[in-house]
Amino acid sequence: MTEHTEPPREPRRRFAVRWLILAAIGGALATVCIAALLTSVFQHQQEARNPFYRVVALDDTTDDPAVWGKNFPLQYDDYRKTVDQVRTRYGGSEGQPHTPTAVDPRSVVAQSRLEEDPRLRDFWAGYAFSTDFREERGHAYMLTDQEFTARQQVTKQPGTC
Repeated sequence: MTEHTEPPREPRRRFAVRWLILAAIGGALATVCIAALLTSVFQHQQEARNPFYRVVALDDTTDDPAVWGKNFPLQYDDYRKTVDQVRTRYGGSEGQPHTPTAVDPRSVVAQSRLEEDPRLRDFWAGYAFSTDFREERGHAYMLTDQEFTARQQVTKQPGTC
């Protein structure tokens, strides 16, 4: 009688070891990904607590843009670009020479839209815009343009609108 021998179980054991190694690698990758995610969330929470780096102290009375620019340099650079008075393909605003007066000391103003299209005077009859309506200029000129517009002589109004 011949003895019946079973074939070795090597292939099955190799298969199990491979799956075990793949599971360990997958678990390690998942752990690394979760750790990276939690680290990122923690960093963003820390950034939210301090949204900018304070270089100078600011309060409600600080109105000099250069002082604000020390804490917010990117925004200040964009603000300084609004000083340009040139026509661009996006609109822009060309500066027009203006003779300074006691009422309006500006030597350069934006082009008058009322001179471009006189129908606007009739359209806004009764409103302050029928007196003075100019092309928009950059944010750097906002306060002076609102202070010295002829609309303020017609009626006192906040924001000159």
